Amino acid sequence: MSDLFEDMAWLDDAACFDMSIDDFFPADGIASKKVIATCASCPVRAQCVRWAYKADARASGYFGGLAPSLRRTLTVDEAVDVALSD
Repeated sequence: MSDLFEDMAWLDDAACFDMSIDDFFPADGIASKKVIATCASCPVRAQCVRWAYKADARASGYFGGLAPSLRRTLTVDEAVDVALSD
C-alpha cells in the first residue's frame, strides 16, 4: 500500500484541496450540493476516481463526484467515463 500515496501529485490540482474530508464522507450517505458542484468542476476527476479504486475505497465516500453505491457497480474505466460525462 506504500505506493498508494506516492503518486498523489494530482491532489494539488483538486478542486476540493482545501475542503474538509468530512464533506466527502457524509453521515447520511448523501453528498451535499457543494460536493457535487466541486467535483463537477474539478480538473482531476479521473485521477480521483482511479485513486478510489486503487485504494479499494469503493465502500464509502464520494470520489470524482461518484457515490460509493454507484462505484461498486462499475469497473474503474466505466466509473471514469461516468465521472467525466457530467
